[in-house]
Amino acid sequence: MKKRSDALGVSFLLVSILLTLVVFSVLGAEARDKFLNGSGEFVWHGFDENDYEIFLYSNGTITQITDNGYDDYDAQINFKGKIVWYGSDGNDYEIFLYSNGTITQITDNDYDDYYPAINSQGKIVWRGWDGNDWEIFLRSQGNTTQITDNDVDDTDPQINSEGKIVWNRWDGNDWEIFRYSNGTLTQITDNGTDDSF
Repeated sequence: MKKRSDALGVSFLLVSILLTLVVFSVLGAEARDKFLNGSGEFVWHGFDENDYEIFLYSNGTITQITDNGYDDYDAQINFKGKIVWYGSDGNDYEIFLYSNGTITQITDNDYDDYYPAINSQGKIVWRGWDGNDWEIFLRSQGNTTQITDNDVDDTDPQINSEGKIVWNRWDGNDWEIFRYSNGTLTQITDNGTDDSF
């Protein structure tokens, strides 16, 4: 009987280790997709003794991308080396893009814009305040489109290489998952519990 319980204990331990490795593998892939690209470049925000700035590691060199008197946060990089983040413009938080050595301010309004994500095609999504609640926005080929327009909060957008967007929405009771694909908005979850990224 002792040998059987020892074997069960070892089996349980091996299954636990395997599940842990799978979880870390999935989380690592997610982090790679956002902060570390296939060329080994990665981005982060760090304190420069004054405020938070955006940094890039590429080919053994660390480059400070931003150098201003305002905080810059939550950088993401795509496989082409384009970087997005949100930072203060002195009035509110806006979305910025770094591409080929140039910083471009993507948004310029009187409301906060947060948490951008960028795909391999350079399409950018983020959540922005519309004066009433949080909505999802898309920047593609120089044009900005408001994806959602409602009276509830839409947050945490992500975009894949095909341009499909997913995010969280408060439905009045809990958080649900929504998707935008080829011009069509679809509610993915609809239950009584929180679903989120």
